Amino acid sequence: MSFARNVIAGVLLLLGTIPLLNGAPEPEKNSGTTEEKELYQQALLLVRTMKMLRKNYVDEKKVSYEELFRHAMRGMVSALDPYSDYEPPSRFKEEQIKRQGSTEGIGAMAVKPDGKPVTVIRVLPDGPAEKAGIRAGDQIVEIDGKTVAPLNLSRSLELLRGPAGSTVTLSIRRNMQTLTKKVVRAKVTSPSVPPESVRLVAGKVGYLKLLSFTRSSPAEVAEALKKLRSLGAESIILDLRYNPGGLVESAKGVAACFLPPGTVLFRARSREKKEEQIVKTAAAPFSDLKTPMIVMVNAFSASCSEILTGALQDHKRARVLGVRTFGKGTILHVVPLPGGGAVRYASAHYVTPGGRVIEKRGIIPDHEVRIPTFEALRLSSQTLRYPGRIKPEPRGTLRDLQLARAVDLLRKKTPPPEKNE
Repeated sequence: MSFARNVIAGVLLLLGTIPLLNGAPEPEKNSGTTEEKELYQQALLLVRTMKMLRKNYVDEKKVSYEELFRHAMRGMVSALDPYSDYEPPSRFKEEQIKRQGSTEGIGAMAVKPDGKPVTVIRVLPDGPAEKAGIRAGDQIVEIDGKTVAPLNLSRSLELLRGPAGSTVTLSIRRNMQTLTKKVVRAKVTSPSVPPESVRLVAGKVGYLKLLSFTRSSPAEVAEALKKLRSLGAESIILDLRYNPGGLVESAKGVAACFLPPGTVLFRARSREKKEEQIVKTAAAPFSDLKTPMIVMVNAFSASCSEILTGALQDHKRARVLGVRTFGKGTILHVVPLPGGGAVRYASAHYVTPGGRVIEKRGIIPDHEVRIPTFEALRLSSQTLRYPGRIKPEPRGTLRDLQLARAVDLLRKKTPPPEKNE
């Protein structure tokens, strides 16, 4: 099969119109629906454009068929929304590793509003970014000389990641200054529940911080609850601030640590299914179903954080404290493609068990405790280095007003503990 027909077959396969068969014939002129014929003509136009550019574009190095196809796929998928994207084979492999809880990059987490620079919200202790002097709140305006404002978040993060030992040059905006930072990438592995974050905050108020939802998160949360019980905790603070989400299956497993089996976690609404898909919790190896609990969230709590928070709030298992969450209510579906790449796209919107829409609305806390944006950004790193501490001793640290308020609520209003199941 020629390259042109290979590309057409790949496009049509992706859109679900033909099977993947070697030597798949071109559709007959009179076969198929009008929509399928139009689709084939558009795919053919794409291939002809690629061939024209491959032959005539001034810089031959930029127009290999592989590069052109990658750009075409990325443009098609990433234009849909900020979360959908095409993952080339190398990136798909890296993302699969990251979904397990590790990656190779600069050791920082970031957000990116459309048309704006990348804003660092968390720098991992002793990671490459921290060693290079990057701080939470820094705005990355260029990555290796490439302006990031026109890019989406996925493309920006791809530029930040790379093989361990490689160097990336960042142009940083900090206050009124522009700084240049060279960062040597490294393999970054971070547990979703840092062991040092599982502790008593004050008296018998237990605390655990969940950084993200990876495959190991349910087991890590279960172990954290066992430790808190052994410490004599009579109440629990689950800190989901700055948690961007992760795997939906992980959120399901974490929810099972706090909710009985068979409890509705969320409802999914997709195009294809007329009825809502109802996702429920399964049995957990260890659970705490009754200890009084507060979940802390902020504007950087997104996706799976919102799924879990919404379920705990709707089922009255926990009170929620902080500020309105990010508002990412889409479920991303990852489809591996022939050749090793994958397409990541929004397949459904989810709502809380009580029917609340999360997309662009977020979760509204029961107890709103607002802090200035610059303090929220500073706290992102402080809560990593000093988790569960209202006011760390080192000079220059902030008093965590949200954590202090959560402790106050639990100590004043916590009833005598019941026997946990």
